[in-house]
Amino acid sequence: MFHKWMNKSNVGNSKILEMFHKWMNESNVRNSKISEMFHKWMNKPDVENSEILQIFYKWMNEFNARNSKTFRKWIDESKAIPIRLIETTKRFLDLQQYVYLPKFPLTSPPKITVNPRENQWQSNNIIPINPILSLSTIILKEYGLPIDMKLIPSQCIQLWDIMNRHMGDNLANGFNELDPDVYFRDIGYISKDDADKYEQALMQAFTKYAKDKSLNGIIKSTIEELETDHNKVLETITNGSDIYGDEFLKEGIVPLLCELSAQDKLPAILFCFERKRCIELAFHILEQLMLAKEDKIRADGLEYKVKERSKITKKTHKKTHEKESRRKQDLKTEDDIVQSEIPDFTFVNRKYQVTSEEFKKIIESCQNSNPTLLQALDKGIGVYHAGLPKEYLNAVEILFRRHHLRVVIATSSLASGMNMPCKTVVFIGDSIFLNALQYRQMSGRAGRRGFDPIGHVIFFGIPLTKIKRLLTSKLPSLSGQSSLTTTLILRSFNFLNQCKAKNAPNYNFAEKAIKGLFSKSFFCFGKKYLSEQIKYHIRFSIEYLMREILIDDKDNSINLSAMISHLYYAEPSNYVFTVLFKHRVFHRICSKLEKNSLKKEVKNELILILSHLFNKFKLPKSGTLQKHPKYPSKVNLPSLPKDVNSILEKYNERVLNVYTDYVVTFAENNYSKLGSDNILPLSLITIPTKSIDQNLLKEDPIISKLESIAISFVARSPFIAMSSSLGDTFANLEDLTSHIHSRIFLDLHSIPFIKIDKNINAYILDFFTHGQVNALVEANGLRNREVWQNLGDFRWILSTIVSALKTRVEELNKNLELEKKLIEEEKLVYEGFEMILNHFMEKFQKINNSKINTNKKKEKQGFSS
Repeated sequence: MFHKWMNKSNVGNSKILEMFHKWMNESNVRNSKISEMFHKWMNKPDVENSEILQIFYKWMNEFNARNSKTFRKWIDESKAIPIRLIETTKRFLDLQQYVYLPKFPLTSPPKITVNPRENQWQSNNIIPINPILSLSTIILKEYGLPIDMKLIPSQCIQLWDIMNRHMGDNLANGFNELDPDVYFRDIGYISKDDADKYEQALMQAFTKYAKDKSLNGIIKSTIEELETDHNKVLETITNGSDIYGDEFLKEGIVPLLCELSAQDKLPAILFCFERKRCIELAFHILEQLMLAKEDKIRADGLEYKVKERSKITKKTHKKTHEKESRRKQDLKTEDDIVQSEIPDFTFVNRKYQVTSEEFKKIIESCQNSNPTLLQALDKGIGVYHAGLPKEYLNAVEILFRRHHLRVVIATSSLASGMNMPCKTVVFIGDSIFLNALQYRQMSGRAGRRGFDPIGHVIFFGIPLTKIKRLLTSKLPSLSGQSSLTTTLILRSFNFLNQCKAKNAPNYNFAEKAIKGLFSKSFFCFGKKYLSEQIKYHIRFSIEYLMREILIDDKDNSINLSAMISHLYYAEPSNYVFTVLFKHRVFHRICSKLEKNSLKKEVKNELILILSHLFNKFKLPKSGTLQKHPKYPSKVNLPSLPKDVNSILEKYNERVLNVYTDYVVTFAENNYSKLGSDNILPLSLITIPTKSIDQNLLKEDPIISKLESIAISFVARSPFIAMSSSLGDTFANLEDLTSHIHSRIFLDLHSIPFIKIDKNINAYILDFFTHGQVNALVEANGLRNREVWQNLGDFRWILSTIVSALKTRVEELNKNLELEKKLIEEEKLVYEGFEMILNHFMEKFQKINNSKINTNKKKEKQGFSS
């Protein structure tokens, strides 16, 4: 959302305008059209745009950051939109934290009921915890309480009782006034504001006592008692069982949901950071409900009733079809009849259940989704992550807001930007991605204003040490990220040219968006030298694009620039592909297609080059991966042909020259602003500067002699310059990005060069050859999830290349002035890559179908009822 806002931001600072115009007039920009375009961008008047305001305010409401004042200051200085910062430390609804610790052994499926009539699930497995147990006296002395730590009234009472017990008769000064019976004695009706004031007074006293040496022991004992109580429960309930493993999460998920239902703590969002686990948990919940229902049917002997009522229903179906519009009355199938007899095996709240016709209409557009996921929707269970079809996600949102769904298992995709509040949030299992920011963002979903008195946050399968860190960690600061790549600049040209060609009404807005993107970013806030450097970066990136014949002298995108833009996520490989295309490497290979006997050779040569360019990763240095005798994988990718290797080496030299000129030019023109460099380039240790009399240095004959023979430099780090005689001549791009002045920012990943590696994993070539997933896992060393992710990404890359080549051939056919031979050569290249795509898709679809069939067999076994 931040990037989206940035792309639509509207920056118009007069000082920036003056500085940019001055630079453009003084700089040697090789193309006047480019210069005119930049002037035109910068001269456009500011226009208020309500869409910008809406996006920005929505983003500000969703995002948590410690340095919001800094961010507001940047917006204010940029004069993008008028903004006032409103800060609040209060939540409208407070949060109660819990840990789910079920008693072992866990309840077996036949006993599960979601709406128990005898409150058999009203147990104490969901144990409330007090955030105070996450503190220590050291933290309280040094830093005080975390800014956003909040206690609900019951936790305040618990804290006061424990402190009072440890104080005994030696009460601290003023502590007796915090006795709830005393504090609220003259208050008739206790409001939330009254409770908040009491909580603030109690927490202030708690912090004060922690810093007092005479009372520090009482605070320490209080914290230890809270933690000890939790540990005792943990030991009693678990009985030495593993409560953090995957098997525990799978076995405990249904009992947890049943208990939440019995305690009226649904609807709930269950956050899990693994997409695959989200699906697996949803399928497991559905399977357990259906198994339990089947056992219930057998136990109660309802099968006979079902058959008899089914006959009656079929006879009266035609007469009552129009009248029976509600789902409760629409008993068309045996399953509906069973459900009317047994309302316990679904998480749908009958009060809010959508009708049969409404449900079918909502899921009508997502019939291509997994049928088991749709079946789960009917039972009140949804899944939400970015990898699912958009139509299914829309159905989940609609059904959740209609209160039909009461259980949604989601990744962090649901934590920001989605209006889906719930009563309870559950964190399922630990993850490296579960940090302080994610915890606050996700837990913020708990508690529905106007519906719930408090929100509930439950930790399930997460160690207590991790829970403590989540409750006490500070929010991270908002920081800008440099995304100024060559592809971004090229896409900006494409964007403007398309708007201009179509005479789009939003062309003026497009100009303002590009201007705002490049003029002043949050990444450069407080670093004026970076703002100046961005202009040089843009200038030399444009020069690179012109040298590689990707834009012409009229700023139009030409050749394969559209394909490069579509493959922006594969930079720099997208540029390297066009370099090989420009040098007719693919034309030479595909010319062999004129002979059918050489098709296999063409396939092998093309896939070898593509394996070196896209989705590659190196083999481990230890050399543990070797050719497996059981599988046909080569494992180690063969080297590129010598002619291709030579082309890439010369290309890297051209890129190095362009960006060396960029760095040296910037350093020469801004030498006084950069100042002396006293930071070591590798360790980043700052060396204190010392004032030395320059006259004494000039008088020293040794210094004078060294100055006369020294090679001058402006861009290189002086510490590197002292140990070499290269000056501003850089051996390669790693040398350029690592050994320059510390105040010159140049990211290696923003430069479009290709690193010619050895020892590359040949998994793409191997899969293209044998199509065996097991071989990629066992021989090539990939994980199952990596296999599907990487092969899927490579499939999209191939599809994009083929689509771009097809468009190119169609455009060449329209040009009657071109020679037929040239067009035929281009057609052969297109046919060659289309052949690669078809062959790859054949292998990919085969294993995908095998996986689908395996899942269907499992579903039939699990859901035979």
